[in-house]
Amino acid sequence: MRKLPELFMPIFRYGASAKPLIIKIINSNLPNSIRYIALSFLHTWKGDYNKALHYTYKALDLCRNGSIRYILLARKLSCKASLGEKDEKLYRFLKSNLNKMSGRTREDIEAVISNVEARWGMEKLKRETRNWGSKKIVPALAFLYLAKARKLAEKGNLSQAINHYIQAYRLSKDIPHPSGITSSLNGLAWRIRKKHPFWAHSVSKRAVYYLGYYREVPGNLFGCLDTLFVIEKAINSCSIAQTAQIIASLPVPKGYEELLMEAEKSIPNYNISMYENTEEVRKYLRMLIGPYRKENVSIGGLSAIFTGKTKVIRGNTLKKIIERITESRNMDITSMSYPVYNELVKIEIEKGFQEVIKSLEQLSLSERQVLSISTYMAQIERDKFYLSRKDKFKEAYEALGETGKLKRYMSKRYETMEFMIDMVRAHPYIEGRKAVVRKAIERMGKKRMSEFVKRYTEFDEADRKLLDRFLRNYGRYEGIRFGIRIDGPERVRSFAKRYNVKIQQCFIAYWCEEDGRPRRKLERILENI
Repeated sequence: MRKLPELFMPIFRYGASAKPLIIKIINSNLPNSIRYIALSFLHTWKGDYNKALHYTYKALDLCRNGSIRYILLARKLSCKASLGEKDEKLYRFLKSNLNKMSGRTREDIEAVISNVEARWGMEKLKRETRNWGSKKIVPALAFLYLAKARKLAEKGNLSQAINHYIQAYRLSKDIPHPSGITSSLNGLAWRIRKKHPFWAHSVSKRAVYYLGYYREVPGNLFGCLDTLFVIEKAINSCSIAQTAQIIASLPVPKGYEELLMEAEKSIPNYNISMYENTEEVRKYLRMLIGPYRKENVSIGGLSAIFTGKTKVIRGNTLKKIIERITESRNMDITSMSYPVYNELVKIEIEKGFQEVIKSLEQLSLSERQVLSISTYMAQIERDKFYLSRKDKFKEAYEALGETGKLKRYMSKRYETMEFMIDMVRAHPYIEGRKAVVRKAIERMGKKRMSEFVKRYTEFDEADRKLLDRFLRNYGRYEGIRFGIRIDGPERVRSFAKRYNVKIQQCFIAYWCEEDGRPRRKLERILENI
């Protein structure tokens, strides 16, 4: 067996991307001391810091390795800080013992201490931690830059903080270290959101793209979606509807309950086209229209709405009112009554649908097919999705050869129009998931992809979801080298050979599944496809 610190080296280099290795360790016949360390990492990435602390304590009780013991104590400090607890005694102990640690261990713990200091606020501390040595390994250096950026931002030195966030991002990207990439971009977006809101929006979208690219569920990086939602609300962006839908479709960690409640207010309902004419709606429309007197809605029709004579307002009537107004000025989404907001989102989808149809006409059939299958496999919540019904995705896929037929088929529902938009320009979180699944699909080649899609459409939705997750995880591990070979079942190997995808990446994707039952089910699916 490898020495304990060496066994965990991929975790220190890649962070949460080492999850399959952790799950393999948890399911291996290894001492409890090692398994508890692995469980501590796993629950940290999920954002469940109480469970992470629980397993950290259990690991500390059994750990006899000096380097790992220091690392576990640093994890204890970090988890407590994430829970809002300050353990100054442990903080002082780790600082005073930095000179006793080996180089690699010391660098990792320096990064932890620096980030805890940034979280606590340096004005409450007597002095910053000394960073030993001039040459740092890249992951530790990235997180030291990140910690410094946070400290500079807290002191009000935004220009230097921006530089440090960018350095942290570049170093993390070169590894790649998912937590470093997303945290540096998200931190930058949050710090500049008031002074540079549109730049912040662009940076935040990039953070969310990498969140979807590297993480199956956000876990402790859920703050990226929080930042994007806050910025979209501030800049009055209609894309807040998509962000809200994504937030509500994902497991929400503790501490983000208010965000979820706020997001749920911004989720559109495509099945509503008639609205009660409430006082709130009338008040908003009076404010919105002002001197508006266009031919889309008659003066008599507006009068009936304003006086309450019209009890129910049609969605099309609201569209006629707001379409003309949005041509000349922006509308404040934050103060908008829900019926108006809901119809505005529908207008945006209708416009986007017409645009992407033109874009798809310029693409080859094979590219449209890749976009269609990768977009479908990138969706988050498909339980009530129209295309997830029996044969519906198959029908849409077969219509790709004739864009006129495709347009007629997909234009009947807002959710299918939205799917078409996602094929060309999806929400950044979906784009990240599309990017990773495309790596697997494109590696198959046209002939094997055609065979794969044919069999894929014959599966039920539950099997398709598990296969989707497997292929997304496959794409996430392209170019990542753990330095440790991971083995797996023969049926996974046979699938890889059949569809011309990489065997080692397939084994890694297989071990992304935490539970043994989904893994056994996945084996059956891979054998049948």
